[in-house]
This record gives sequence, C-alpha cells and structure tokens, in this order.
Amino acid sequence: MNIVFFAISIIILGIGIILSKMPYRQRHHTTLALAWIIFSYKMIEYTIHALHFRLEKIPLEFSTITYFIFSITIIFNIKSLKTIATFMSFITGIGYLTSFIFLGQSFYAQNGVYITTAALINHSIVYLGSMMMIKNIIWNPKEEKKILIFSIIYIIYVSVLDMFVTFSQQFIFIRMLLGADVLYRLVPQNNYTSYMYLLYYISIYLAFRLMIGFFHYLCEFIKKKEVQHEHTI
Repeated sequence: MNIVFFAISIIILGIGIILSKMPYRQRHHTTLALAWIIFSYKMIEYTIHALHFRLEKIPLEFSTITYFIFSITIIFNIKSLKTIATFMSFITGIGYLTSFIFLGQSFYAQNGVYITTAALINHSIVYLGSMMMIKNIIWNPKEEKKILIFSIIYIIYVSVLDMFVTFSQQFIFIRMLLGADVLYRLVPQNNYTSYMYLLYYISIYLAFRLMIGFFHYLCEFIKKKEVQHEHTI
C-alpha cells in the first residue's frame, strides 16, 4: 500500500461526506455540474471512437455504463433512474477508490499516467455525485427490484456484445467476472466441476446482494442522521 494513493483516496472519500451535508440546492447544482463534466467528456471520447469505427471501444465495463447512467439521469432529471444511478455511482466510486489504495501503483504502471489519472477523476466524480444524491433516495422494495432488473439487462447486454465484438482490452473486469476468469485465478487447477461453477456464480450473486444491502443500510443511516439533526435544531 502506497501512502500517497491511500491519502488521495481518503481525501476524496472525505470530500464526499462533506458534500453530502450541503443544503439541497447546493448539492443539486454541484451534482449537475459534475454530471455535465463527465457527460461532455465521455460523449467526446466515444464520438471520436465511433468516427474511427472502433467497435471494441463500445461501452461495456460497469463503470463506463455508470458514467452515462449517472450523467443522463441528473441532466434530464429522470426520477425513475435516480436510485439505480446513485447505487451504480456509489459502488463504482467506492470500488475504484478502495482498489486505488492497494493497486494505484499497478494502475499507473500498466495504463500510464493519463489513463489512470482520468479514471481516478471519473470514478471520483460519480462517487461524489452519489454522496450528494443519496439523501434524496427513498428506499423501498420496488427500487431494489429496479436495481436487480437493470443488472440482469446489463448482463444480457454484456453477453450479447461479447459474442459479436472482439475487445482488444486484455482486462475488462465484467468479462473476467462473468467468464469465470476470476475463478481460474483464485483456484488454479486443471479440472473445474459444475458444482464449482455453481458455487462461484452463487457467490457473485450473494456478494451483489450484500452490496445492495449495504447501500440500503447507508441510505437509511443517512436519513436517520438527517432527521435527528432536524430535531436538534
């Protein structure tokens, strides 16, 4: 673990907590500004890829999809997607900032300064956005169902693209996860039984449900703190 990468992640995580305590109007305008920044940047990036017919650059990774879901939801005020957008942004941001603490040096060595710094900024934006949106989330079983349905649609989307497009990137996490590459790395051996695959995919599902549960708890915790603060004023 590098102390510099640790400090960067902790500072960004701390800023998210501070921003979440701002008044609603300030949070709204700040989130909208962040949404426009990442939407503009990503639209320019993928327009250039499209003009060069680079099909392998089609958005596939969970984080890449998150950038668009987050920004489009905020810019066009799509209320039905706000819980999904907040959940995706929070998981994406927290996941990257946590891994950056331990793997930051590897990220820079493998991807270079520009790509790694851009990724850090992009993930930080969606994390900060999620922290400012989370107070407005009204959690209920219907919202949880939306997240699960969207996740299934996303898996189908990835599977279909994987059949028709040859991706040049060596490490695309969602492909490694669904293709059981993670299993092969964790349990290197020659023979894998159907029970091992079953246990592997059940573990992924349970881990995902655990993330949803944690997000639900966080929403309720922040709401509770907000109510307590209002009563003390």
